[in-house]
Amino acid sequence: MTETGTGGDPIDSRQRLRVVFVEDNSEDAKLIARMLEESGYSLESKRVDKPESLQEYVAEADPDLVISDYNLPGWTAIDALDILKRSGKVIPVIVVSGSLGDEIAAECIKQGAVDYVLKDRMARLPYAIAHALENKASIQKQRASETALRESEERYRLLLDSTAEAIYGLDLKGICTFSNPSCVRMLGYGGEADLVGKKMHALTHHTRKDGTPYPEEECQIYTAIRKRQETHVVDEVLWRADGSSFPAEYWSYPMYNDGALVGSVVTFLDISERKSVEEQLKRSEERYRLLFQANPQPTFLYDGKTFRFLAVNEAAIRHYGYSNDEFLSLSVMDIRLPEDAPKLLEAAAARARDGEVSGPVDVGLWRHRRKDGSLIDVDVTIHHFGFAGRDAVLAVITDVTEKLLLEKQFRQAQKMEAVGRLAGGIAHDFNNLLGIILGYSDLLSLDKTIGDQARHRLEEIRKAGQRAVGLTRQLLAFSRKQVLESRTLNLNELIKSTTGMLQRLLGEDVALMTELDPNLDLVHVDPAQIEQIVMNLAVNARDAMPNGGELTIQTSDV
Repeated sequence: MTETGTGGDPIDSRQRLRVVFVEDNSEDAKLIARMLEESGYSLESKRVDKPESLQEYVAEADPDLVISDYNLPGWTAIDALDILKRSGKVIPVIVVSGSLGDEIAAECIKQGAVDYVLKDRMARLPYAIAHALENKASIQKQRASETALRESEERYRLLLDSTAEAIYGLDLKGICTFSNPSCVRMLGYGGEADLVGKKMHALTHHTRKDGTPYPEEECQIYTAIRKRQETHVVDEVLWRADGSSFPAEYWSYPMYNDGALVGSVVTFLDISERKSVEEQLKRSEERYRLLFQANPQPTFLYDGKTFRFLAVNEAAIRHYGYSNDEFLSLSVMDIRLPEDAPKLLEAAAARARDGEVSGPVDVGLWRHRRKDGSLIDVDVTIHHFGFAGRDAVLAVITDVTEKLLLEKQFRQAQKMEAVGRLAGGIAHDFNNLLGIILGYSDLLSLDKTIGDQARHRLEEIRKAGQRAVGLTRQLLAFSRKQVLESRTLNLNELIKSTTGMLQRLLGEDVALMTELDPNLDLVHVDPAQIEQIVMNLAVNARDAMPNGGELTIQTSDV
């Protein structure tokens, strides 16, 4: 039967069959071929009559079927069956013979023939062929399943043998059913045979970390069997063959076969190295915390993006007046002056744009505000690094408020010293001029011819000169060039004589007041030193009142 395709060419719809006839009689082979074609097969056939010819053809081609006569010149169908068996291919064989005894037929079937057909019953051949082809398909399917299973087992074994994790299986009684090389190696045994068939709890998990016995009924590994639950323990102790132990993390999973619980599979890791790293990290963190907390300088750790404090040391708590919890609720902006915020944000943006700078960076002088509102001048050194997955900044603070004040006072002292030297020089030259003025005044007062009016004017000149001498003495005292000369005097008179100079020193925004005891006792001192002391006190008082105020000088007996 044929069908016609779209192009007009006939399409053979019969079952195609590639057959090898092992037959020395070509006419018999043609007869069988014609019968098969009449039975509905589209035949492609090959006739061989020698063993080597059959072997060569089977090696090159892949026939669907072999139909073999039993008796051949120099060989038989048994030899043909042996050739096909050694080829490794699934090729069904049907033996066709004119006469075949029961023993020979049984031997053919035993050696692998699918069927045998007598030549006087050839009508049975198509049925035998259909059975042979079905048998071939079944064998091929079985072989494919076996191959897939074998490959799956090889992949499974390769996976077990290659993985670094230790893996072993348990049956319902806790007996080891398999183990991979990593398991054998970690537990210190010679091979898988040392574990398979043994009670794993007794070998590897009999004792807890503290050395106390670990009852099997409490063992977490067996939870997967007892409760049909997965188990994960992050820090446990397993024991080796030599009696030593090691820290381990393990997982235990129930194992099923067709829905029935058959045991569990256990995976574990030797975490000795991890524990060592964790211990080193812990010690490192402890050293860091010790250095951080013991640092006598205030030290902050804050988020590089949000500026919120992440940690502060004890020195920072003492210096700024905030508690640790209060600090952690604040940001760096809360201790900076508002006008400094743009500068801080600009520095952060520049760092993000240009990248982090390795090592500490001195960011200069800033002003910080304490909890009580007071301001301090600080020198800040920062260091950027990663902390808990974020950009963090470690800031070390040096309070330079007192240092800057001392520098200011030193500069003021230098100015006062320069003024003193200038005042001393002026007073010295002026004193020389006064000596001439007073000298000539004295000479003129001795002249008898001077009238009363001129003498009175001369006396006023002399008094003015004497007052200028006092002023010169005060300038010399200020410049500390006056020779010490102690004498008995009234402090009230000394204070009164210096108020004019003091007022000029204090300026117009400071009011000078005096409260002088009229019954004050006399003292024996150097006037110049007392005047210097009063002037120093007045200058200090003025510096303490930058916005002006009142300065009161009081005398009394004590």
